[in-house]
Amino acid sequence: AETAVDPPPTTEAYVERLRAWHASIVADLDSRLRYQVEIVEKNLVSKEAGDSGAAAAAALEVSRVRSEDVAVLDELEETGREFTRELSKKVRGQLGEVVSRHAKMDVGYLYEQGIGDIIRDFRPVSADTTQQALSNFVKGASNGDDFRLCLKAGADVDGLVEGQTALIRAVCADNREAAEMIMSDGADLEAQAGEALGGVEGV
Repeated sequence: AETAVDPPPTTEAYVERLRAWHASIVADLDSRLRYQVEIVEKNLVSKEAGDSGAAAAAALEVSRVRSEDVAVLDELEETGREFTRELSKKVRGQLGEVVSRHAKMDVGYLYEQGIGDIIRDFRPVSADTTQQALSNFVKGASNGDDFRLCLKAGADVDGLVEGQTALIRAVCADNREAAEMIMSDGADLEAQAGEALGGVEGV
């Protein structure tokens, strides 16, 4: 008998779990750090009380820590900044994957207003991104929708990736449909391959 696979959680359950994760991270980190801070604070305060009772002349003196103690705190502050930067970067990257799978943008209105054509003229989609989508298309890993979207948004079809333009890559892959799409997009038919060109590997 086939093993039943549990369906993914609902959106509401997923968001609730995400919020619980955030709360637990903050609470756990706060608990661990607070304990260490309280230990240092108690030791410094108790030492100050002991020293003040040892000599009446020292009663008027301002209590100070050592320069080594300041160096430790300076290092901790920098460590804290590095930690939050790295954690934020990792969390942003991982949660960004979730956002990218669900975020949608309707650019139809921009094209209706003629703004889309202006954006397209700047060729904002890099040659790397364009040729990755092309590679997936010619290999049959996708139906070509991603590649078509690249072309519509403004793909750099003449840029070189491993010495090949998008048109050269499509021709090497013997994919007429892709080649025609690229030529229709206004590819430079006289663009030359770079020195890295070699066979059809990586197509």
